[in-house]
Amino acid sequence: KLLDNKKNIFKAIEELKPDGIIIANSYTKKIEINLNNLNLSKILLNCYSNNFNGLTILPDDYNGAKKAVNYLFQNNLKKIPIILSSDTWMKGYKDRLSGWRDAHTENNINYSNSFIVKPESNVENGGYFEAKKLLKKNKKIDAIFCTSDEIAMGSYQAIKEAGFKIPNDISIIGFDNSRISELVKPKLTSVQLPYSEMTQKAIKHIIDPQKFNDHFNILVESPLIKRESVKGK
Repeated sequence: KLLDNKKNIFKAIEELKPDGIIIANSYTKKIEINLNNLNLSKILLNCYSNNFNGLTILPDDYNGAKKAVNYLFQNNLKKIPIILSSDTWMKGYKDRLSGWRDAHTENNINYSNSFIVKPESNVENGGYFEAKKLLKKNKKIDAIFCTSDEIAMGSYQAIKEAGFKIPNDISIIGFDNSRISELVKPKLTSVQLPYSEMTQKAIKHIIDPQKFNDHFNILVESPLIKRESVKGK
């Protein structure tokens, strides 16, 4: 892996003599690498570093989450637990939790700390077990905000087993807008991770001769894809 060995990156640059370099990751990850001595366009795509002079392009998980929760509020759904991933150290999940919290604060809607739940590490289908516990403890949940579509799938199963229907009894929103969100019934409302738009911006800035001498961030909008899993007014 390139990121595991800085020598690979510098070797590739020496041999290929590119106009620019894009370092990408499959999830939003902090990396420790110093590329500041490279006199070319440098872009971190879906990863970031505190010690970096160049362009960093990240998904706007925070506003994507806030937009999703606000959509539930607009549909008069007020009691909304959040199910996190066990990987809460990841920036994306931290931002999604912050968006959930701030949506409540900005709308003057109180929430219980018991509504913030996280599966235990290495527990398969943690979303299912956490949703099952939520439904057992809280009889008046309006909706569940899931920080990934995988967690949402587990919640679907728990809601079905509890004898409830989506969205008539409980609404669900996921995050990622993965292919499975359109395959389940009802189709899942989910926040889109804008990887295509992020990649396009990265390529555009590589082609552009402009070089960033300071750390410059671009956040790309994570839109809400509305489907059938949220009950309307």
